[in-house]
Amino acid sequence: MRELPKGWAKVLLEAIVQPKSERVSPRDSPQAQYIGLEHVEAHSNVILGTTQASAMSSSAVAFTAGDVLYGRMRPYLNKVVRPHFDGLASAEFIVFPESPALDS
Repeated sequence: MRELPKGWAKVLLEAIVQPKSERVSPRDSPQAQYIGLEHVEAHSNVILGTTQASAMSSSAVAFTAGDVLYGRMRPYLNKVVRPHFDGLASAEFIVFPESPALDS
């Protein structure tokens, strides 16, 4: 077994952070920036753009700056971002809140 770097611990993710699960309607925050899977470049942690939430109709997940958005659809594409702004994300993302227990 490989030794972990100093200061690191091997734990289950669920032991240190719980994903946000509350769904919201984009109509409740029409001016919010919305991130869909199409707005995230694969394997790069880059947000290609956003759209206004008012243009969306299906439920979303609210996120705050520093949260980690992980694309659950086709995980091999590694669509993961850490926005520096508050907004809404497609329900196709798992949203992990910022936590001092892990390095986002």
